Amino acid sequence: MQNKSIKWIALLMLAPLALAGAARATQVNYQNYLLGERAAGMGGGVNALAADSDACYYNPAGLVRTTHNTLSLSANLYGMQHYFIDDAFYPDEDLDSTSFQTIPSTVSAIRRVNTNLTTAFSVFVPQQGAFSETHSFPENNHYYSMSDNYQALYVGPSLGYRLAPAWSLGASLFAVYHSRDSLQNLFWGDQALSFTRDYHTRSYSLLAMLALQYRIDDRW
Repeated sequence: MQNKSIKWIALLMLAPLALAGAARATQVNYQNYLLGERAAGMGGGVNALAADSDACYYNPAGLVRTTHNTLSLSANLYGMQHYFIDDAFYPDEDLDSTSFQTIPSTVSAIRRVNTNLTTAFSVFVPQQGAFSETHSFPENNHYYSMSDNYQALYVGPSLGYRLAPAWSLGASLFAVYHSRDSLQNLFWGDQALSFTRDYHTRSYSLLAMLALQYRIDDRW
């Protein structure tokens, strides 16, 4: 019975981690929701074309293609993901849950200093999500609760400089903040067994990007 209990506790720990891996967005083309409306519309294939606030994140050399001073903002919408796993916790105790993800949000101000130099300052939230579920199986006196919340925040300046009509140079420097809060609880009253795991992580880093772009003409 002890080995069986250990087995199902291990499965309980792995199940929410698997969900978190599916729900958590990663950078650029591998995000469930891409940053910026143009990138979203083109499936992430925007590096060579970015010329507005998207350029700060994907390719700052494209900033020189901006024709006006701009202020860009995007509002949050939500995506819903549904998960179902047979016998996730114990025989006949299935996991059936729904999680929400925030479609990335941005705030970016771009200023054309002169014909050859463009600067910008941006705030990006490329990933954010929340998962919270409580499951009860009174017939076995088994109860479970799980939650997982995470966010990434990028803040920093960018610039683009025209070296020649076909050549441009760009750079971005972001202060990056990641946070994650996760809680898992298990109670098996029929076996006098309980388990709790609660952890919080915070990380701070700098991300520097340097880009060089060559265009044969405006179409290539």
